[in-house]
Amino acid sequence: MNNSEIVATCEIEKDIDSVFSFIFDPKNKPMVMPDLISVSNISDFPLKLGSTFNFVFQMAGVSLNGIWEVTSVNKPIYYEATTTGDIESVWRYKLAKLEDKTNLSLTITYTPPKSVLGAMKGLVLSQVNKRVAELYLKNIKTILET
Repeated sequence: MNNSEIVATCEIEKDIDSVFSFIFDPKNKPMVMPDLISVSNISDFPLKLGSTFNFVFQMAGVSLNGIWEVTSVNKPIYYEATTTGDIESVWRYKLAKLEDKTNLSLTITYTPPKSVLGAMKGLVLSQVNKRVAELYLKNIKTILET
């Protein structure tokens, strides 16, 4: 099965260190990531290279269980993680300082599970997942700017 890729970006009126700290803390993910049901079994806090946690995510009405692993960290400009389990993916967060703002870019590469593809066609699934990624960044922006 071919991989799909989603790219979403936003500017956040907050310093780069604050944005990085927020996205790097797995306890924040359920409050801002649409369709993320739970995060548990965080191996290290704060996270570091090799840290893991379990997650439950819902995609197209299908519950997916997996493990998130931190695979690269260059604080405060880059954070990468992979997921394994019901869905395999790579999440790449890139941050850039823009005077008093931070540009946050997220690229997600994933292989849609067959159970999800059965529920939705590939193109529709990709469009839905892009909207979810954009909403995720918008929620981060809203929380940090409030």
